[in-house]
Amino acid sequence: MSGKLLRQIDNLSDLKKKNIDLSNPQIGMNGAGMIEAVPQLDRVDSSVVVKNDHNSFIILGKDRPSAPSSGYGGAGSTQCGSIDLLVGMQSMAPGGPRNNTLASPSMMMDSARILISQMTDVDQNFGIVDGRVGSLKGGSAAVIKADSTRIIAREGGIKLVTGTDPKNSKGAPLYSISGIELIAGNDDKKRGIKGSKEINNLQPLVKGENLELYLDKVMNRIDSLASILADFMKTQSQLNTLLSAHIHVTAVGPTSPSIELMIGTPLLGAVKAAFVSIPNYINRVNMKTTKINYGKKYGASLLNSRYNRTT
Repeated sequence: MSGKLLRQIDNLSDLKKKNIDLSNPQIGMNGAGMIEAVPQLDRVDSSVVVKNDHNSFIILGKDRPSAPSSGYGGAGSTQCGSIDLLVGMQSMAPGGPRNNTLASPSMMMDSARILISQMTDVDQNFGIVDGRVGSLKGGSAAVIKADSTRIIAREGGIKLVTGTDPKNSKGAPLYSISGIELIAGNDDKKRGIKGSKEINNLQPLVKGENLELYLDKVMNRIDSLASILADFMKTQSQLNTLLSAHIHVTAVGPTSPSIELMIGTPLLGAVKAAFVSIPNYINRVNMKTTKINYGKKYGASLLNSRYNRTT
């Protein structure tokens, strides 16, 4: 976004344009006032408005996302007080704000705002997708909206916290925890099917420490499996040696198996069971347990966050 000097006077009346000397490089400098196009707020009786000549407003009133008839204030509700800190009313209108025009607050068309409302439909009013936490209806809300927003903490960090209180702002009990969702592009659409599993654009965040533990356990399981296979190969090699070295007892009639093979085969079978089959079974059980602990929603060390998601 350009930071160039902007002096927009096209939307002023001809009389006001004559009172502006744009050839004067000092006009408006050092915070001095100058004439600019500012819409007139379509006020309602319940509101108290603080404003200046540079399109800045503080509106103390009732829930009103747009026209006087909108929101819970427009419907005649009580307990829907709001504080709307607004700059740049109608800044996104074609050609910019116009002087001497009657305008209502707009969650889309205005430049920037901080809105605090006792009761509002915040997601609907600001055009926010449902995500997994859903769309709030008739609850209190606080919103910051601008071209860019920043939350800065010099000391003590930044915490995004949900579920701190046992009741909502109306005193109703809360029985579940809503998570924190980072939805880039305001897009929570599903992305189709991969195999038999539905893939969502909005997915759980991964817990880093649990992921480290999981990968460490998986690597240990793989190492155990490699050791089991090595023992198996050693056993197989011994069996191959016996088979290649055995001799038959020759006699009239059918030959009999070699003594070495008769003795060695059961022995190697027992060795295989002891060093291959049993450890391999135990390793498979361990792998299943690891998958349950880290991969299932009821696992003790779930990799994915139960509450928080991102796109």
